[in-house]
Amino acid sequence: MAQVSERVFVVHAERAPQGQWGLTVPEVPGAVSLVARLSQAEQHIREAISWVADLPSDSFAVRLVVNLSGDVGKELAEVRDLSTHAEQLAREAADRKRRLVGQLKAAGWSGSDIATVLEVSPQRVSQLIKG
Repeated sequence: MAQVSERVFVVHAERAPQGQWGLTVPEVPGAVSLVARLSQAEQHIREAISWVADLPSDSFAVRLVVNLSGDVGKELAEVRDLSTHAEQLAREAADRKRRLVGQLKAAGWSGSDIATVLEVSPQRVSQLIKG
């Protein structure tokens, strides 16, 4: 069964001087909106894209990119980079923990001893062995 790929429009949000958020879609000139809160962005810009591009509103996805300037924008970029790095490290740690559990089990360690050394529950050791 073939999977249908959904078109994704990138929506840029910028804070207006009055505190509202201006929304634009470079790929669909004229698809613009102004919202009080970012939580309203998807609904409003989806309607604008649908109207301007003459597309059913459920036939595409939107990806919101919040553009912040100055120190706040730099801080946001750094926080995002750190979060991405932390996620990568967590995946690497999980992979290495699975390998270590396998090595300890192959060396004859009990699940209880492995759990104690790794500071996890015996149930988690069982999951790691199966995983």
